[in-house]
Amino acid sequence: MFKRLLSASAACVVVPSIAIAAAPDAGRQAKVDAVFADYGPATPGCTVGVEQDGRTLLTRGYGAADLEAKRALTPTSSVYMASVSKQVTAMAVLLLVEDGKLGLDDRVRAILPELPAYADAVTVRQLLTHNSGLRDFFTLGALSGISNDHVYTEKDLIDLLGRQQGLDFAPDTDHLYSNSGYVALSMIVQRVSGQRLDDFARARIFTPLGMTQTRFQHDHNQPVPEKANGYVKSATGWALSNSNLDVVGDGGLYSTAGDMLRWIANMDSGKVGAKSVALMRVSARLKDGTPTGYGMGLSPGSYRGVPIVHHGGALGGYRTMTWWIPSEKLGIVISCNNGDARSAELAGKVANIFLEGKLKPATVLAADAPGEAARPFAGVYRDPAGSYLEFALKDGKLGTVRPERPLARLAGSTFAFPTDPDGTRIAFDADGKAMRLISEGNPERRFARVETAVASAAAGAAYAGEYRGTEATIPLVIRQGDALTLKAGPLPEMKLVQTGPDRFWAPDMGLELLFTRDAGGRASALELNAGRARGLKYARAGS
Repeated sequence: MFKRLLSASAACVVVPSIAIAAAPDAGRQAKVDAVFADYGPATPGCTVGVEQDGRTLLTRGYGAADLEAKRALTPTSSVYMASVSKQVTAMAVLLLVEDGKLGLDDRVRAILPELPAYADAVTVRQLLTHNSGLRDFFTLGALSGISNDHVYTEKDLIDLLGRQQGLDFAPDTDHLYSNSGYVALSMIVQRVSGQRLDDFARARIFTPLGMTQTRFQHDHNQPVPEKANGYVKSATGWALSNSNLDVVGDGGLYSTAGDMLRWIANMDSGKVGAKSVALMRVSARLKDGTPTGYGMGLSPGSYRGVPIVHHGGALGGYRTMTWWIPSEKLGIVISCNNGDARSAELAGKVANIFLEGKLKPATVLAADAPGEAARPFAGVYRDPAGSYLEFALKDGKLGTVRPERPLARLAGSTFAFPTDPDGTRIAFDADGKAMRLISEGNPERRFARVETAVASAAAGAAYAGEYRGTEATIPLVIRQGDALTLKAGPLPEMKLVQTGPDRFWAPDMGLELLFTRDAGGRASALELNAGRARGLKYARAGS
């Protein structure tokens, strides 16, 4: 659950175009085929679609939609879009704002009074921009022992949020992605319009745009025509990994390559919600004026010097991405049912083909291998919110540890992933004491190097014990043996690494523990930072 937080040959079917289908360009099509060459009949794969100014330039499918039935993945296959759904949810909310039935600065609890009182100040706008501080229900569920196969409902969301003692932060003082906020937006659409999100979106978005194969799936048991199953790689091969959620808004959308091209083309044509798109595409700002790099269901950015508006999604075995390039009126959609697919990298490679000659020169990786010269950058780095990144040398090359991916040097102390040299940059200070994550067109994220240590038996004894909380209900058991470890319910025992005074990190799950001591010097309480849920409170049992 924490990671949630993490044979016929493939065929090409030409679906009805957005307006007029352009004649396929054989040269470009061959180049796109080469990008997806690794996906064949024995693997789950991806669909890809490209449109420009309302004309379908290409739709293709690669790999299998159903490995058991040996059914090919095609452009008419219906793929679970995961968080790409958020842009459609945002449009639905903003159409109600255009109708005058809802205000962006309306207080959410005036519409959803069942939300806890600590959310009194949260507005509709803050849910849309992920600036609300509302904790993510997936993270809370995992920390409360809810299994991967649990069917989440809106009641579960309200129950989990109701256990919390507060927000992650005061609204508009920080930015943190929250699936809870977008499920709440789906509930708001139903309260204000009297229709479920799927029914409202069908009447106001899908039908006007000709998106006949698109739906929000409010009941995961309902059949989806031409559904592509999601798959993740296991020790024995490919394993099914579909969505079993009965909440929508944060996800829940099933669609095809052709339908998603119609959706992106509307961002240029403005047939539906032109005013809404203008709001969705612009980065929000915090109270202090800092841009967050996220709008409303869409993220503005740039790629090789060209502005893009994008959003990705990942759940189970699904990996998805939409790119809109306004200056070229170009849209790209990548929808994969393969949990190993890197949809953002694939979108960039497709953009390279269709924007040839209009992009800045591609990044050229340094020919030299820095080897030992990169050793000063190996280590653990922490950002102010308690997130960690670790780098290590392996076979003479610097790389990330979780997940294990090699890096290649761009120049000096700046690195990138060889498979995506025009994506995220990792820039270390020359002395290795800090590093930055740089994504073109988005705010930088800064991390400071932390020194790690193993707590001695004597020091670890001060922390050992059981800690219980009401915000997340799995007891946390700290044990002192050869090393300090954390046991959380059914999860495997995790080694804890000390990164500061009374501060520990569980690398296997990305958790941070901050201990508080009593007058006798013994740890009496802790706060847990768990990615999209921060500052969860636990007290030592028996204290």
